[in-house]
Amino acid sequence: MTDAAAPTIFRLKFHGTGREYFGIWIVNLLLTIVTLGIYSAWATVRTNRYFCGATELDGSRFGYHAQPKAILIGRLIAAAFFIPYAVLQHISPIASLILLLIGLTVLPWLIVRAMRFRMRVLSYRNIRFGFDDSPPAVKLAYRYYFWMPLLVIPTAGLIWPYIQHQHAKYLTTRIRYGNTAMGFKADVGAYYVAYLQIILAEMGIAFALALIMVLGFLLYHVLSLQPGLRHLMHSPLFKSGGVALAGIAIALIYPSFIALILAFRNWLQHVTYNRITLGDMSVHADYRPWRLFTLYLGNIVMIIFTLGFAYPWVKCRTVRYLIDHIELTAPTGLHQFHAGTADDANAVADQVASIFDVDIGIGV
Repeated sequence: MTDAAAPTIFRLKFHGTGREYFGIWIVNLLLTIVTLGIYSAWATVRTNRYFCGATELDGSRFGYHAQPKAILIGRLIAAAFFIPYAVLQHISPIASLILLLIGLTVLPWLIVRAMRFRMRVLSYRNIRFGFDDSPPAVKLAYRYYFWMPLLVIPTAGLIWPYIQHQHAKYLTTRIRYGNTAMGFKADVGAYYVAYLQIILAEMGIAFALALIMVLGFLLYHVLSLQPGLRHLMHSPLFKSGGVALAGIAIALIYPSFIALILAFRNWLQHVTYNRITLGDMSVHADYRPWRLFTLYLGNIVMIIFTLGFAYPWVKCRTVRYLIDHIELTAPTGLHQFHAGTADDANAVADQVASIFDVDIGIGV
């Protein structure tokens, strides 16, 4: 007899392929170049609609409803800020610094608007996501994104994992699906453990690089003690071979650092996802640090050896791993949610914030 109280587990599934996305990507790239960047707004919408539409949960796909014109207007307004800043850097560094400080003072407000934009254009089963951008939310954004980072230097960086935890908690608890708000199970220690792991991994790569250099030095020293080999060490072939080996070592280590940084970004998302709740539903991401590292290292190699043309396959294989390893535990199913109040606001700040396509806390 089936236990009716047993929780139901749903897994996300990504159906996109590199071959499908290549057609979208190459057209977006060519039209963006031909139109001097104007088409990039339409390219962004086409890309996001493809990836949302290729993501399935319990037989239904996600939707993306942003309008290209709104994104284009936002980018033009942002360009009106960034272009003068770039020019002033060469003409008057002091003036450019003042302009930068002005930008930093409005950054927390823009983060709130960016999250509002990101959430309200997403839907699942005709129910829109949303984000609480009320005045208290803006006030707290200044606390977490403006004032708290000022403590990084006085605390020698030790406060940074706590700040990341506060960012994740702040953003998550203001996201809603329909009229249901998300929750967040606080666990600051998990963020400190995650940062400790990245430090140890970076130390491991640095140790590997140092070991290669030491072994190379010892090999050179041993060979120099052999009378019959001394004349070979000064030959062009030996020197070019040494340079080639050093280049190979650096070529292996540098992509490893990049892959590690990218993997750590997703590992932090994993830490956050596992603390998210929505009603009685909980989220679980079973990412593996070593798998994330090898995934991104392989991506870098593919991009380099194909001169960038493997990007659609790289993008899809990455998204597939990140999506397919997330599951939802919903004791009462996924039909418990109801649509909230429609949000059709279209403020200029909303359009400006739409260009900030950066990770601002939870990787949404």
